Amino acid sequence: TVNPLELAMEALKEIQLRFYRDFPPHPMEKVYGFATPSTMKPTQWT
Repeated sequence: TVNPLELAMEALKEIQLRFYRDFPPHPMEKVYGFATPSTMKPTQWT
């Protein structure tokens, strides 16, 4: 059987990987000292 929670987590993992690839941090992000990254990336589950 397929565990729906595990399936959802794997799908979210792929979505996050694509998001990180398509929207990297802004080059000046460290200079500005933002507390939150400019891309507002979601928390990754491992």
